[in-house]
Amino acid sequence: MLHILPSSQARAANNSVKRTAFRGRLPQALAATGEFMASKGQFTGMTGAFLVAAQLSARSLVASTTSRSAAGADILVTNAECDVAFSVQVKTNSKSAGFWILGRNEPSHGSKSHIYAFVNLGKDQSGDTTGDYYFVPSAVVQKIARFGGDKWPNYSVYKADIAKYQNNWSAFGVS
Repeated sequence: MLHILPSSQARAANNSVKRTAFRGRLPQALAATGEFMASKGQFTGMTGAFLVAAQLSARSLVASTTSRSAAGADILVTNAECDVAFSVQVKTNSKSAGFWILGRNEPSHGSKSHIYAFVNLGKDQSGDTTGDYYFVPSAVVQKIARFGGDKWPNYSVYKADIAKYQNNWSAFGVS
């Protein structure tokens, strides 16, 4: 049997579910408005993931973005025959930068089929969002990631260390 709740009870039930999902730590936007809003950083990350997926698709690869809760893989990629597969972790900067932050934990994926995509977003002549892409095998990232920072210590990868991987579509077996 379907029960229709008055809107105030429905909102209270919905907020209760949201509080449970965040274990009592509601993000500021949600606490203030009752609605979840993605942060600018989340939009930057999603933009990078979708741009990489679009570029892979344009190269006749099947690219599927994962849910935001998938640890370590933002995109799953295979060729048309489904006989080769890759997982891709995308790290995106909202503008051209000399490094990308990986996070506090040491990169642990040393798999031949796991690739990091480092993206610096920019604008083309028409004002559309575009990116500079660096595709680096995870085993290389594991070796070159540096730990540092006084205020917010994190592992980072520097552009100078990965310059040779710019537009490295061959990491996926395509050009």
